[in-house]
Amino acid sequence: MIAREELIAMISLLDDPDEFVVNTVKERLFSEGGSLLTSIEEIWFENQFPHLEKEISSVLKQISKKELIADLSSWWSQENGDLLEGWWIVTRTRYPGLKLQQVKQQINELRLECWYRMGNLHRKSDQLQVINHVIYDLHRFKGNSENYHKPENSYINCVLETHSGNPISLSVLYILICQSLGLPIYGVNLPQHFVVALCESDSESKPSLIIEQNGLMNGGLQTEIGEPLFYINPYNKGQIFTKENISSFLKVIGIEAQPEFYRPCKNKDIIKRMLRNLHYAYKQQEQNEEVELLEEMMVLCGMQDEFPN
Repeated sequence: MIAREELIAMISLLDDPDEFVVNTVKERLFSEGGSLLTSIEEIWFENQFPHLEKEISSVLKQISKKELIADLSSWWSQENGDLLEGWWIVTRTRYPGLKLQQVKQQINELRLECWYRMGNLHRKSDQLQVINHVIYDLHRFKGNSENYHKPENSYINCVLETHSGNPISLSVLYILICQSLGLPIYGVNLPQHFVVALCESDSESKPSLIIEQNGLMNGGLQTEIGEPLFYINPYNKGQIFTKENISSFLKVIGIEAQPEFYRPCKNKDIIKRMLRNLHYAYKQQEQNEEVELLEEMMVLCGMQDEFPN
């Protein structure tokens, strides 16, 4: 770890007339990686080197990108990586300094409120009513229908701040809260929409609450996922619907029904869809830097066939 005094001295050399010196400093900073992000950001915010703002910003972006790609690669290598962590990694494409513990705490507060209000309820339908009341009535989360393709709809910190999002971001928030309370809720990757399903489980019981060392709740769901009992639309205030409703929806949009449209999907499928949505949004806005980063991440996830080379 580079000491603060040494780091300040190194940053002051970023405009050295000797290109060798500049490249040597950058290589050292890049080799240290994410451990320097907070320190460099602090020095930047202190405005000690206003004439080096562009250079410092470039260094921060390159270090952040390296860390982001490494974290996504590590997450993707897992069989079924943590969904919250995956969403956090996607969000860092726009907010590289976002701390995982920060969003964990915000979601944890919502979960605790749901758990407290559930009391001794045992029926899952009753538990879901409480969760819907907390999310939609008390905290007023809603779908952003006015600006559906806005990139901020996909970022976890923006969703938690504005209480609005798109179908997949609101669904993931719903999944995280429900699963943390022991409810077998999983994502369903419908064409042109994203919903969740309540799946079969062995028993009706009071929601469990386990506080881990990091302060995040975990309901300890079973590894085997049962058949969907019914479906829920988190984008529309937790509206409940059936398999027949899905079939009717597919007919309306002119897509042939496939078995996977009715079944829970993997966390990897959710993250891929988030990346796909953001890629489309930034492509429409012609923000090439964001598009390039997303395409690099999509290639890592095996999605290279979804955009032109």
